[in-house]
Amino acid sequence: MSKKIATASLIGALGAFLMCTGDWMIGYIQTSSSDSATFVKMTANQIPLWRISASMFFAFIGALVLVFGAYNQKELINENNINLKKIYTGSVIASVSVWVFLHFMYCGNIAIYKMLSDAGVQDAYELTSQVVKLFTPLSMLAMLPMMLPYLTFMISIFAKKTLFPRWMGFFYMLIYVLAFNILVSFIKNTAFGNGLAVASNNMAIGLWFVSSAIYLFCHKEDK
Repeated sequence: MSKKIATASLIGALGAFLMCTGDWMIGYIQTSSSDSATFVKMTANQIPLWRISASMFFAFIGALVLVFGAYNQKELINENNINLKKIYTGSVIASVSVWVFLHFMYCGNIAIYKMLSDAGVQDAYELTSQVVKLFTPLSMLAMLPMMLPYLTFMISIFAKKTLFPRWMGFFYMLIYVLAFNILVSFIKNTAFGNGLAVASNNMAIGLWFVSSAIYLFCHKEDK
């Protein structure tokens, strides 16, 4: 069983890194201290349209692969926690769906800004920012179902409701996200820093899948 879940975790890691590739394709742009936009940076009009399109492609394919790994990790939740397993399973499907939606919206806004800017519209950034503001409340609300399965699983690890020991919680994706954000604070306003900020969540999920697969392969005799 552990070997099967470990393999599924590696497949999930592949999906996460595909999504991460999509993130880097739209995130790797130079920014400035005066650029305070949350979703669309002022320099995003420098991104070629092919990169925006490719980003959405990688995100979509990656999500289909990632959900396989995330879904199969439900088997790591102790069998006596049936309701917890159901909550996690349902939230995984909702999370991936929301993730794809947000990425599509993000790419769409960048594409709009790029096209308006290329057409010579002087207020291209301001107009795009107004569109972004319309959807910002929904985007913030969508963060909850998007992160729910990962919050649920991390809490389950520390509560000893999974097959992992508590110390594996320190290798969970939210810990990686925290580490990436600390690093970003030192290299903000750089192309690499912005790319890391955009891709940090999917990179962290991929690293968690790899960490869990390593543990399961090394401890398969205990399962």
